[in-house]
Order: sequence, then C-alpha cells, then structure tokens
Amino acid sequence: MGQNGNYSDAEQVVRDLFDSWKPSSEAFYGSFDRFFDENTVWENVGLSKTTGKDEAIAFVKAFPIPMAYMTAAEITTASSGDTVFAERVDYFHDEDGKVLLEAWVNGIFVIKNGKIAEWRDYADTAGLGARLQELAGPPQ
Repeated sequence: MGQNGNYSDAEQVVRDLFDSWKPSSEAFYGSFDRFFDENTVWENVGLSKTTGKDEAIAFVKAFPIPMAYMTAAEITTASSGDTVFAERVDYFHDEDGKVLLEAWVNGIFVIKNGKIAEWRDYADTAGLGARLQELAGPPQ
C-alpha cells in the first residue's frame, strides 16, 4: 500500500506527481526531474511522444499557448501491479494563475523503481486542438 494506506505504491507515485503540480512553474517543471528519468516515454496520443525529461520539458515549453504550469483535479485512480489508470481534469494556467484551458484526460502510467517509465494520455484531441488554435490566435 502507498503511504496513506489507500493506494498501491504505483498509484501513490502518480498521485504524488499530480500533487507536485502546485501553482508555480518551478514546481511544475520540477516534477519532471522528480518523476521522469532519461528513458521515460510520455505520449499524448494524437499529439506528441517524448523520451526523457528534457524532451518532455521542451514539448511543454513549445505549447502553442503561454502556459506557465498545470494543475490536476478530480483524480480517480486504479491499478494493477505497476500499471496505473488515472482519470482527471488538467488545468493549464498562465503566470498569473488564470486558467487558460481545461481538458478531461485519461492516462495510463507504468511505474518502475518509483519513477514513471511510461505515460500515455488520451484526450479529445480534436476539441483540444480547436481550443488551442482559438487561444493561440490567427497564424502570424
């Protein structure tokens, strides 16, 4: 069981990841150092696939809106061994804390040695893409 007794150790890692996304860009980007390693594969199905924390950070920093950090809420988890399912709402914030975008996401995580080895997120990419275009404004 995880440290609170209600979750498996793998679930606790995933919940700790989301809990670490406190409202600051420093905490958000620090989560990649804490939970990723150089081999972590993070796939946003239909959008991107990164390997390692440096590629993951580069993907987030290249996001088409001026996002400073994210938070997650309404988190539901279930696990089998080292594999964790997590449904949640991701909130994308600017530097002032304003929510720019929210997305319902389902993720699958594989945890190895207390780190995320694999992370696949599934969301409504058509709806998300349309909202991102709206926020980014017309092409320059």
